[in-house]
Amino acid sequence: MITMRKEQNFERFLANHFGIELPPDVAIFFDKGIRIGSKSLLKMKSIGVKGYAASDGGFNPTTAMIQNFGHLATKNVLKVDEETGKKFAEGKNLEIPIKGKAKFLIIKYGEHILGLGFSNGTHILNQTPDKRTRIIVNSI
Repeated sequence: MITMRKEQNFERFLANHFGIELPPDVAIFFDKGIRIGSKSLLKMKSIGVKGYAASDGGFNPTTAMIQNFGHLATKNVLKVDEETGKKFAEGKNLEIPIKGKAKFLIIKYGEHILGLGFSNGTHILNQTPDKRTRIIVNSI
C-alpha cells in the first residue's frame, strides 16, 4: 500500500478543488507544517522555517497561499464586482447563495485575487485574517 505524504495530498487537493497546477520551480514541502516556496529552498540550510505556510493544521489553504497562487485557479473561483470586492477586502462576509455542498472559493475582482471564502450555501464566510484585511477608499 502506498501512503501519500501530507504535502502530496495538499497538492492533489489544490489540483482537484481549484485546478491549480503549480509552476515547475515551486514546491510544497513539510517543514513544521505544510509549506510552499521555491524548490531552491529545499537545498538550503536554514535556522528558521523555509517558505511560508500553505495550509493551516486543518488542511485549509492559507490566505497568503491563495493570494499568491490563486491566479492559477481554473475552478471554484467567484468573480465579484467592485462593491462586493471592497466589502470582502474589508473582511466582511458576503450574502451570496451558492448551490451545492459547502466548499472553499477563491474570491476574485478583475485580475485581483482578494482571498479565500467558504460557502455554506447561503453566505460566503470570509477566511481572511483581520491583519490582512484592508479598507479600500478608492477603486481596487
